[in-house]
Amino acid sequence: MFSGVLNIYKPKGYTSHDIVNKVRRIAGMKKVGHTGTLDPMAEGVLPVCLGKATRIAEYLTGEEKEYIAEVTLGAETDTLDAEGEIIRECSVPEISEDMLQEVLKTFVGDLVQIPPMYSAIKRDGKPLYKYAREGLDFELPGRDISIYYIDLISFEGIIFKIRVGCSKGTYIRSLARDLGVKLGSCGHLSSLIRSKSGNFNITNAVTLETLQEEGVEKYLISIDEAIPQFTSVKLNEENSKKASLGNFVLLEDEEYNELVNSDMIKIFAFDGSLIAIGTLKERVLKPKKVFV
Repeated sequence: MFSGVLNIYKPKGYTSHDIVNKVRRIAGMKKVGHTGTLDPMAEGVLPVCLGKATRIAEYLTGEEKEYIAEVTLGAETDTLDAEGEIIRECSVPEISEDMLQEVLKTFVGDLVQIPPMYSAIKRDGKPLYKYAREGLDFELPGRDISIYYIDLISFEGIIFKIRVGCSKGTYIRSLARDLGVKLGSCGHLSSLIRSKSGNFNITNAVTLETLQEEGVEKYLISIDEAIPQFTSVKLNEENSKKASLGNFVLLEDEEYNELVNSDMIKIFAFDGSLIAIGTLKERVLKPKKVFV
């Protein structure tokens, strides 16, 4: 049974769950999960966890994302992307590149964003897209998000392409809608590529075809490598045994070595193997997810 993370390149036309099912078949195992949904229209980076690595999925999901997005002005769709039905057409005023750059700047920072009705966000335990398919519509509460940067890649006529760095929970479809409004028109997302998800980059993402031909093991990223942002601590033999059982550990001087309090600690055994991830506060190490 494999344990680790695969940096999968998701093609257009597949759901994230479709990719998980395909990886299950290729790897010959059931314990597989993805770390952040990509819409069927979107392509790009989709980290997929296998085996014990499914226990770190929550840490990977919360990481910063980067997207290459194409926005088309003049029409808004019910899904806010090119796969939806056009619900509104608008005139497009004359827009210069300088004007577009200035508008893009206003979306950088901490924002409150209204999510799309066609989304997996749940209301009363039911995904919003199910309400939308039933023809129901209601005012949605805004969600706090952060956009770290927006770079203009190209601009021609009513279509422009941007690179966006953002926090978990950001809907690029909603950003496309809001940009259209701010530019005095309306708009929708016409293509989307996720180029980064945390430490996973599109340049070394593997396709399903390559995975099928060459096998999983060659492309498997260890749990340790998948979370390089975590602080590491190596325990002596006695404390290694305690931590492997999920027990609290009071660090010795040579283990503590001026570590700072953190909720993200990789705990290694005396032999160098990864035991668990946990938290550290005032020398007390608490294993949270044990891998042995």
